[in-house]
Amino acid sequence: MKLWGIIKKNHKIINDQIVELDSSLNDEAFLSALKEICVNFDISVPVVLSKHTNELNKFNRTVFKAYDFIDPVNFDSFEIEIFDKKKKDA
Repeated sequence: MKLWGIIKKNHKIINDQIVELDSSLNDEAFLSALKEICVNFDISVPVVLSKHTNELNKFNRTVFKAYDFIDPVNFDSFEIEIFDKKKKDA
């Protein structure tokens, strides 16, 4: 399973990164992967709300806006998408 982190500004991707997960996606694995992506992007970790976890469970995708970060950011959105190889092959 892979997580794709995307930073967008003015509806254009300005940075992206893929992180592979060794285990299934549970809350602890998601937060660990999210932290890894944020460290590599050199941004603070956003506040994860139930809205974000619900979107991930339903749509395999969630979007963090600037107001989801405690520190100021210089982009419009930070998106996380889940790619599951097993679902893709099926």
